[in-house]
Amino acid sequence: SPAPGLGCSPPGPGAAVAGRGGPEFMGAVALPEGFAVPIADPGAALLPGLLLLVVSLGAAVWPAWRASSREVIEGLRGSGV
Repeated sequence: SPAPGLGCSPPGPGAAVAGRGGPEFMGAVALPEGFAVPIADPGAALLPGLLLLVVSLGAAVWPAWRASSREVIEGLRGSGV
């Protein structure tokens, strides 16, 4: 169950089954003429995933690091870059 105040709960085993079973199911479905069978390639998502991770961590860490080097009132008031 989610902690008080949270609007969602962490994914469970059902998410893993759905994530793995979706491409398998789509590979077995008969497609109309002219459509290619989807190919799930986890390696193709590696570079964009790593880039997303680096950018999101930078977007979270940089403002927190700047705020930690200031007085609380000054950080709450804000200032230009």
